Amino acid sequence: AVPISAAAAYLFVRAFETASSERVSRRFVAVALFLLPSINFWSIFLGKDVWIFFFLALVTFSFAKMLEGNRRRDVVGLGIGLIAIFVLRPHVGMTISAAVALVLVVRPLRLSGAAAYLRPVYRMCALAVVATAFVMLSGKILSTIGVKALTLEALADRAWAAQVGFSTTEGGSSLPVVLQSGDPLAVTLFIPFGVTTLLFRPFLWEAHNAVALISAVENLFLLGLVLWRWRSLVAAVAAARRQPFMLFVLVSFTITSILLSFDWNLGTTQRHRTMVLPYLL
Repeated sequence: AVPISAAAAYLFVRAFETASSERVSRRFVAVALFLLPSINFWSIFLGKDVWIFFFLALVTFSFAKMLEGNRRRDVVGLGIGLIAIFVLRPHVGMTISAAVALVLVVRPLRLSGAAAYLRPVYRMCALAVVATAFVMLSGKILSTIGVKALTLEALADRAWAAQVGFSTTEGGSSLPVVLQSGDPLAVTLFIPFGVTTLLFRPFLWEAHNAVALISAVENLFLLGLVLWRWRSLVAAVAAARRQPFMLFVLVSFTITSILLSFDWNLGTTQRHRTMVLPYLL
């Protein structure tokens, strides 16, 4: 499985090269993706985690290149990657597809002359089609994981049930339940804490064995990096308004992180966060 993980890291680095010409940043991303313990530890297991990591990289790279030139092979790579993600983890496929669709709708249009006046009409029609398709597809996908209706109450109740379910798993890495009900307001207020847990826990004082200690040291490094480079994060968010690829990264990271933040088990979060760490970097 290690070659698969290495190939995925390479594709993520190549995708990042389309958005940044800074050699220092490109070198840092490359080193981080190839050396971060949480990514490389799970790459030794030939299971869902390494394959989802690879296909996320394939989608990211193919979409980045497609935004540059819309070549047929990039479209094919994007399609193959999305289909594979839907098969492996349908809910993650839903979030990544949403990011792709949003970027395709709002990216700058190459129209000139009289055709330029059609931009608002095109965007409204495209947004309506994408929104309709997304709602229909989301309803089918969510029904497979127990969401009976595409409503805020049903989604919040499923998020609460997921946290309770993960917190009861064995292995010494379970967490006490924070959500006491599926109240939409409570679930919404939980999200910042849940995303913080996904990205930065276990903390040093929560490490109970050697593996947890390695994770805690890595998390401390990531937290320090975010605090040190907070201006770069703000700049990246601002750049998303004019750079379609950065918008894709931002949406993929945000929605997927929220979705995974209810996987309330430190062992599970360490595996699942490999799906968002490349976008954070």
